Amino acid sequence: PQGGVSSFARKFSNYFDKKNTNIELVSLLFSNNVTSKKIYIKETKGNHNYYELYYPRQRLLKSYQKKHTKKEYTSFLDPWLKAVNSVFEKVNPDVVFLNGFSLSNWLILETAHKRKIPIIIQHAGIWKKELSVSQSHFSPSIRNIFSSYEKEVYKKASQLIFLNDFSRDVFFSIHNIKKNIQSLAKTSIISLPIDIKNFSKIKIPSKKIYKVGVVARWDRIKNHDAILRLAKYIKKSDISIDLNVVTSWGSNKMTDYKKKYSSFVNIIKPMPPQKLKSFYKSQDIIMIPSRFDVSPTVLMEALSCGKPLIISNHVGWVSDFKQFKIDKLIIETTASGKRIYDTIIELVKDKESYIKKLKEFQKKIINNNNESKVFEEYNKVFKKIYKNNANAK
Repeated sequence: PQGGVSSFARKFSNYFDKKNTNIELVSLLFSNNVTSKKIYIKETKGNHNYYELYYPRQRLLKSYQKKHTKKEYTSFLDPWLKAVNSVFEKVNPDVVFLNGFSLSNWLILETAHKRKIPIIIQHAGIWKKELSVSQSHFSPSIRNIFSSYEKEVYKKASQLIFLNDFSRDVFFSIHNIKKNIQSLAKTSIISLPIDIKNFSKIKIPSKKIYKVGVVARWDRIKNHDAILRLAKYIKKSDISIDLNVVTSWGSNKMTDYKKKYSSFVNIIKPMPPQKLKSFYKSQDIIMIPSRFDVSPTVLMEALSCGKPLIISNHVGWVSDFKQFKIDKLIIETTASGKRIYDTIIELVKDKESYIKKLKEFQKKIINNNNESKVFEEYNKVFKKIYKNNANAK
């Protein structure tokens, strides 16, 4: 996977590989192989065992556009299910942990459920919400099927981990799950982890030329339209702001849009974490205008580099912005270029006040999101679910 899910996987495996616990990790990865005509498994052994499932991705992509019943589509996925089951037969896991949810993770969920293995999931996003934003990629029937797969998680998982109250509330609401003592007992709130060794002081510019940075994959949900609206307003008004966007273009679709976008914005290729830190430090302000984003790691990374942020009203950190009285830095996802520009000016105008408030926000992240604290919470969940399952047997 890419982005936050990939970052979490790396930190998670590093922690449990090094930590002297009774947890043995076995990871199942899904890889597209353009030359492959069938599904096959590759095993890598070491301190951490990996099974890599290679599959002909084109078969899946074509299926997304077609009309299916749930029974038909589940039957279509049978070769993938058999491949995952063959890994389970070799490994025989005690507990299954799903890092986020997607079609590949549904295959693991379904296999584990049939084998009566307890399942824990971390909801890195809300799939149904994301599918609704990317409607053109999926037929209506496929969107409904995928949504029902996600709802199955609630019944089949032993524990659902959410990154914040915001994402849990959205999940319950969008899947019509009643919020009561029983349903809440199946959930935990555990924040995303971050390395807290090097946090920089908050700095807000007072100069007239600003550098505004964005780090977001090329995806409709990341709302590059808002960045383009700001860019057009800047050009029309002859304002001195540099817009720098770290992204990858993805597919060859939307060629005209990409051409227009890159004529207004400086495009920078994705980079490893250490170089990304240098990028944050080179900017004055970081912007997250997403149409929906549960808990973007970009916010913590930027804040750790001492950078102020402007976020949309559908980003999971909204309640924190309200808590620290920096909610004037929240914009609508449909905000005009002028509205976004005015928010930048608001930040600079009340510079000293925002530095003080963002400093308090930093402290909260240092206390709540440090890796050791976060992963010890996961350790407790794994032990509890394992113990409950052993007692039930």
